[in-house]
Amino acid sequence: MNKFKLFSIIVIVFFASFSFAQWTFVGGVTGAGTFPSISVVNPTTVFIGGGPSGVAAVFKSTNSGVAFTPVTTTGITLELFCIWAKDLNTIFGGDGGAAGGAGGNAHVWKTTTGGGPWTSILSTGGSVGFVNGVVFSRINPLYGIAQSDPPTGGTGTYWVQKTVDGGNNWTLQSPPSLASGWASGQNTPFIIDDQFYGFGSSGPTSSQPKAYLTSNGGTSWYSAVMTGAPVGATQHFCSNVTFSTNKLNGIGGSSNTSTTCSRTTNGGVSWFSQTIPSTVTTGYFNAKWVPNSSIVYIIVSPSAGATQSFKSTNNGANWTTLTWPAGVTYCTHMDMVVSGGTAYLYGACSDGSVVKLVDVVTGVNNSQTSVPVDYKLEQNYPNPFNPTTTINYSIPKASFVTLKVYDVLGNEVMTVVNEQQSANNYTYTVDFSKLSSGVYYYTLNTGNYTATKKLTLVK
Repeated sequence: MNKFKLFSIIVIVFFASFSFAQWTFVGGVTGAGTFPSISVVNPTTVFIGGGPSGVAAVFKSTNSGVAFTPVTTTGITLELFCIWAKDLNTIFGGDGGAAGGAGGNAHVWKTTTGGGPWTSILSTGGSVGFVNGVVFSRINPLYGIAQSDPPTGGTGTYWVQKTVDGGNNWTLQSPPSLASGWASGQNTPFIIDDQFYGFGSSGPTSSQPKAYLTSNGGTSWYSAVMTGAPVGATQHFCSNVTFSTNKLNGIGGSSNTSTTCSRTTNGGVSWFSQTIPSTVTTGYFNAKWVPNSSIVYIIVSPSAGATQSFKSTNNGANWTTLTWPAGVTYCTHMDMVVSGGTAYLYGACSDGSVVKLVDVVTGVNNSQTSVPVDYKLEQNYPNPFNPTTTINYSIPKASFVTLKVYDVLGNEVMTVVNEQQSANNYTYTVDFSKLSSGVYYYTLNTGNYTATKKLTLVK
C-alpha cells in the first residue's frame, strides 16, 4: 500500500469517527405542539407525541427520523404531554387534564394496534391532575410507572401508578404529600427497576427543584433539594432527572439551567452542584444515562439561541462537548436506546425539529446472545491496572445482584452493581481513579452465589 492511500484511509477513518458522535438534524413534524415528547423503540423507530391545545397528535418514523407519518389518535380527547412506545404496536401516552395542560382529571392512554383506537387505562380522578410521564425500565421493561401532580391540588398526595407486568395492570402508590406551591415536572419520572424510581418537582419562585424517590418499591419515599439546578426569577421547573442503573449516580436540571446542574452519588439522598461547560444563559435541561455504564449525555437548550450538548464517561464528574446542529433550538425532550454497543439518541424540539446522535459506547453490558448455564465471576483484566479495569460475570437466572469492592481491611470502598438483573452475561468497566494504589477485593453476590477475587491497582 502506498503512502497516499494509507494517508487517505487514516483521514477517512478520523473524520468518520469524529462525525459519528455528533448531533445531526434528521427531520421533523408539524403540529406536535410546543412541548413535544419523544420515545425511541429501536435504532430506527421513533414516536413523537404532543399536539396543539386540546388536540392529540402522534407521529411515527421507521427510518431513523428522516420522515414521520401521523398515527391515528382516535379516542384521545386532549393533547399528550408524554409518550412511551414499547414496540410498534403498544404505545402509552398521558394528557394534561385539560386543554393546554391546565390540569383536571388527567388520563393515561394506551393502544395495542399501533394507533387507534386508544383506550383510557388510568385517570387521576381529580380536578388538577397532569400526567408528567409514563416510563418503563430499560433493563426490565415489565416495570413501569405513570406519575401526576396531586389530583386534589393544594397539599395533596402525588399520584403514582406502578406496573410489574408491562402495563397490563397498575397499582396506586402512596408517595409524599405536596407542599404548597410545588408541582412535579413534565417528563421527569424515571424508573430503574421495581424498587427504584421517582420524579422531579419544582416549587415557587427562588425555590430549587426537589427529587422525590423510593428505593424500596414505594413502601417509603424520600425527597431532597437538587442543589445546582438553577432557579429563575419567576416560576421554574425541574425539567429532567435521570439515574445510572447502579441507582447511586444521578443527574438533574431545571428549565433555567446555565453553567451547573445537580448531581448525586448516593442515590438521591443528597445532591450537589456540578459544573458543566455550558455557556447558555438559560436553557431547558435534558439528560439520559446509558444503562449499565458511567456514561451520561445532557442537552442545555434555550428557547432562542444556540443549544449545547455534552457527554460524561465518569458519572457526570467531567464533560466533553458534542457538536449541535446550527439553527436547531429549544429541545424539550430526548430519549435513547442502546444496541450492539452503540447509543442512539433522539431529541424533539418545540418547532418540530428532530435531532439524532449515534455514539459508540464502551464499558456497557451488551451481551444478549445466550443465557449462561452457571454462575461465574471472572478475573478482572487487565490486572494490575491503572486506573480502569473490566469485570465480567454471568448469572443463569434473574437475581438481585451486588458487585462491591473492598480494601484489604474489609471496608467497602465501591458499589459497582446493586440491582435486580435478568439472566445474562455482564461486563463492567470500573474506574478506580479515586482510590489509592494497593490490593482490593471484589465480591459478586446474587443470594444463591457468592464469589470474591483479588485485583491490584498500581498508580
